[in-house]
Amino acid sequence: MTVGLEDVKYRFQALGRKVAIIEREPERVTPGGIQLPDTAQEKPSFGIVQSVGSQVTEVKPGDVVSYFRYSGVDQEVPGGVVEELLVVSDDDLLGVLIPAV
Repeated sequence: MTVGLEDVKYRFQALGRKVAIIEREPERVTPGGIQLPDTAQEKPSFGIVQSVGSQVTEVKPGDVVSYFRYSGVDQEVPGGVVEELLVVSDDDLLGVLIPAV
């Protein structure tokens, strides 16, 4: 019996100096109530870290990070718990968002 990619659930693990990010959903409605088509939405620049490579020391999974808007590579994870991730170099991270007290 052959096991296909769709038969198993996967979790993506970033390698080296890479960081895998779950992107924040872009705003679909303006503050004035206008619906934005997909082509007019801005690319997100914030997300939640899903995994980090072994050489990344400044962020950890679960951190909310800011990154350069057009950096990284979109990575699909077939059968993954998270279907789509953005994989960026740690140099493309701008900072970590820390809750204000």
